[in-house]
Amino acid sequence: DFSTRIQASFELFAIWASEYHVVRIIVGGEVIEEKMVMHGTQVQRPENPIEPEGYEGRVFMHWSMQINGNQAFRFETNIVRSITLHAVWSRGEVEQPGG
Repeated sequence: DFSTRIQASFELFAIWASEYHVVRIIVGGEVIEEKMVMHGTQVQRPENPIEPEGYEGRVFMHWSMQINGNQAFRFETNIVRSITLHAVWSRGEVEQPGG
C-alpha cells in the first residue's frame, strides 16, 4: 500500500510480467514466421504451408506443438507462454474428401 507511512527500512522488488509471447511457426524444420501475441489472447491460424523440399508427395495435416504431433493445436487456446507450432505432414498421399 503506497499510502502507508514508512517507519523502517525495507526492500521493494519489482516483478515483471510479460504482456506478449512469441509464437514460432516451423515448416520443414525451419522457422518461417514469428508472431507476437498478447498474453491471454489467441493466435491466428497460419495459412496452410506449401510442402518444403524433401516433403514431396506429403499432405499437410495440421499444426501441432510437437514435431510430427498427433494432437492438433486448438486455435481457440489462449496463449499464456511462448510456444512453437510445427506443420505436421502425412507420411504419404492422403485421399482428399470428395476426391
